[in-house]
Amino acid sequence: MLFTNDDCLINKRSALENLLSQYSEIPDVIGIVEVKPENCKKLPIISEFQIKGYDTHDVTVDRRDRRGIILYTDEWLKASPYYHDLPGLESVWVEVRLRANDKLLIGCIYCSPTSSITNNEDLNQQIRMLSTNVIAMHILIMGDFKYLNINWKYGTTMPSSPELSFLDAVNDSYLPVLE
Repeated sequence: MLFTNDDCLINKRSALENLLSQYSEIPDVIGIVEVKPENCKKLPIISEFQIKGYDTHDVTVDRRDRRGIILYTDEWLKASPYYHDLPGLESVWVEVRLRANDKLLIGCIYCSPTSSITNNEDLNQQIRMLSTNVIAMHILIMGDFKYLNINWKYGTTMPSSPELSFLDAVNDSYLPVLE
């Protein structure tokens, strides 16, 4: 797995492809947030982001009001888009079939540093909904969570803060936090 905040992937896609070619084992999943420049004059199209050997999943690249998220999955995973009445949040989700009827949900989320209270609540609700989902036994969430007051090493923050609600949602969902 590889995750990054890119801030304009279009200009750096060839650098990403070159980097991937240097790995002895390329990642099966790549999540990238902020793939468009902040002041995007021309909306990109999804084909501008495709990387050979990967399926490209996105929901926000073609919207002016979003910075854009791309989730790449290696073709062998045969990942399919996952939509399930999720709160209005900038995120991309896919479902991967494992053995028997077992499934893995993979999500990539962008949470802006200027995120509204409603957006923060949607994020917490989305984490809780997906972690209790009976459709998939496994869940992988990656993203850029711009919570400045979280001590990620210890999973702590100040009382009565938006960060505390986020950590509660993660802890209530029994999800480990890795920095």
